[in-house]
Amino acid sequence: FMETDFWGTIGNLAHGQMKIGADGAFTITADRDAGKAGANHLQLVDGGEFIFVRNTFGDWNGEAEDSFSVERVSGPPPAAPLDDAALATKLIKRLRTVIDRTTNDMQARINSTPLNTIPQPGKVNGAGGFLSTQRNAIGRFRLGEDEAVLATFHPGGAAYATFPIANVWSVTADYPHKLTSLNNHQAALNADGSITLVASSWDPGIQNWVDTSGLPEFYVMMRWQGLPAEPGGAEPSVKTEIVKRGDLAGK
Repeated sequence: FMETDFWGTIGNLAHGQMKIGADGAFTITADRDAGKAGANHLQLVDGGEFIFVRNTFGDWNGEAEDSFSVERVSGPPPAAPLDDAALATKLIKRLRTVIDRTTNDMQARINSTPLNTIPQPGKVNGAGGFLSTQRNAIGRFRLGEDEAVLATFHPGGAAYATFPIANVWSVTADYPHKLTSLNNHQAALNADGSITLVASSWDPGIQNWVDTSGLPEFYVMMRWQGLPAEPGGAEPSVKTEIVKRGDLAGK
């Protein structure tokens, strides 16, 4: 449940907090009643504008997407549907907000970091627009035709950790046709549980390859989700270096 101004999270229900039936079905209620706090309830408050659902996949071959239906069960009658002109006005206003937030908040923050690097993952709930229970690390890269990113990251006990390529508008690259991301369920792991991969526009001939789809400049928007309740063991981390194609075999 998120607010308009900064896309900050007001309330959140994670998978581990929810009561789910044996058949995988669940029901969530959303209203202003604070007395219902607990599993499967979101309290609606002033300033909130939309409910955002993130359906994360680790095993793309074995997991199926959730399906949802929404039913209004109480409260005053809903307002009449907007006509086309009013709907267009509302959509244009929303689009302007999205562009403003993308350029002034997200892009400005990413572009202020050194090129061809990724900072260490930030704290949980560290930035608006991101899932409040995850940690993030975002870097900006610009590679030559013969260059690659050699990266090693550690899931740090997270149920899901991913290394995805996106363009500068945060749109994932050509994922229907190319493997433009790699998560800890798909990758071959190192002995210590970390993951070493190569991100490049050319195939290096290894399992852990992330295809940049020929983007001359791109973002890597890493996420760690389902973090352990109690810290222990290795922390989420990432390190990268730029490697020439001819030098990769020696790494």
